[in-house]
Amino acid sequence: MTTLQFSLFFAAILVAYLLVHLRLVRFEAHLKEIVALRSLNERVGRACESLERFRLERVEEHLVQLHDDLNRVHSELEGLRDATGAVGKVLETVPVQAPRPAPGPTAGSSGGNPDFTSGERIRMAIETCLLGLGYGDLRILADLSEVGLDEAFQVRIECAKHHMPHKGSVTVRNGGVVDIDLQSVAQSFP
Repeated sequence: MTTLQFSLFFAAILVAYLLVHLRLVRFEAHLKEIVALRSLNERVGRACESLERFRLERVEEHLVQLHDDLNRVHSELEGLRDATGAVGKVLETVPVQAPRPAPGPTAGSSGGNPDFTSGERIRMAIETCLLGLGYGDLRILADLSEVGLDEAFQVRIECAKHHMPHKGSVTVRNGGVVDIDLQSVAQSFP
């Protein structure tokens, strides 16, 4: 073999060695990444095992129950809103006129039943209106003896509806009920 052939052969071996060495360095880096992926794979496996320990079925059951309860509360609120609207319609239909006294003899005639005073007429108008709306156990907390029919004023009231005490005021004008502002005592306590 000549010197030229030997030197070319030696150069080819050096180039091949460098290429193989570079490939091995890259392969080593690849192996390090694979080792990191293996540890990541082990962590994911442990996470899956811990998730299997949790019973999501119970959580789903509770969520379904909460959804049903929410729907039931929503329907109850709709019913309450409808009932409140019905009370408002009843209030609109309540006559604002003063109640007429019961037929009977007047003070000047025989029989001795005098005409009603303005306070008695106002009391009758309030009682008729509130009893018609379903309130009971009425207590009027104002003195109506000095009140005239043409005056507008508020009368403090205590009453009960469905065994729940209510307090508030009733506005009276021209001998009839104009406005009712009654609130349940239970609303005072949050």
